[in-house]
Amino acid sequence: MIHYRKGENIEQELTKEDLPFDDCLPKLPQKDFLWMHVRGGTKVHNVIDYAKNALDKGEYRTVVWSGSGGGVVKTVSCAEILKRSYPLNQLTRMDQITIEEHWLPQMDGLEPIVARRKVPSLHILMTLDEIDESITDVQKPNTTTEFWRGLSGSSQQQKQPRHAGQNNEGRGQQQQRHQRFKQQRQGKPPNQDRRPGQQEDGQAGEQQERAQRPQNRNRNRGEQRKARNKNNVDQEQAQQSHETPHEQPNDDGQQRQSQSQAHRPPKPKQKQQQQKTQQNRQKQSSEAMQVDVTPTSASAVASAASTSTAAEPMES
Repeated sequence: MIHYRKGENIEQELTKEDLPFDDCLPKLPQKDFLWMHVRGGTKVHNVIDYAKNALDKGEYRTVVWSGSGGGVVKTVSCAEILKRSYPLNQLTRMDQITIEEHWLPQMDGLEPIVARRKVPSLHILMTLDEIDESITDVQKPNTTTEFWRGLSGSSQQQKQPRHAGQNNEGRGQQQQRHQRFKQQRQGKPPNQDRRPGQQEDGQAGEQQERAQRPQNRNRNRGEQRKARNKNNVDQEQAQQSHETPHEQPNDDGQQRQSQSQAHRPPKPKQKQQQQKTQQNRQKQSSEAMQVDVTPTSASAVASAASTSTAAEPMES
């Protein structure tokens, strides 16, 4: 099928004579009926409105719903919706229609292919008139067929309630299993040999335990709070005994902050500030050195001049 492309689909055209109601339609008082074709793309509310208007005006007393392929589901829904508004007698039949699929060749020398397949179709006849009782599978208004009655009867038989004794026995077994499971979780061996009186005592004990559980929880919480308060008081007293009256306690928080600041690496802005401060210090130190050197040089010059002047008269 690689060298073929799909062409058109030709569906078999049905007529009123092809409908599977030959045994029913001739016996109806009104021979003409409304035939509604339902497809996969039809809108349900439009079709329902058209059928209701026809029945209200009295043009037709019988409606036939027909659908095939993707329109079968909508055919059933249309029939059920129309049934809610009118007391209609229903008759449902199944049939088949043929569809031809044409495949066209894409290469020279090949012949076209025609494939025929059969598709199931559904036809539902609904009429306001009574249908002859000799015809099988007729569903009267507000009733069900024998098929559905049989199903409902079997379901009722399956859903019959058990006797009271059986229910009580089942509950007792469930309670025993629950108790065994509890004992296994607690690590206790299961007590399998218990009498009804003992079971009742066990149940009463469990109820008392459940009633006391919230009280025990509250007690435990109160005891925990008291213990915490005592521990806090003891710690405060111990701290006060170690501390001297003249010395003030060092704040651990401040020490931790100072230590953390000392160990932290300097930020880029801080680095720049540090560099600037170092440069300023170096400049100040160099200026101070220059100031110290200049007076010494001047004093040396003055002393040299005085010595020279004193030496000259002695030579003369």
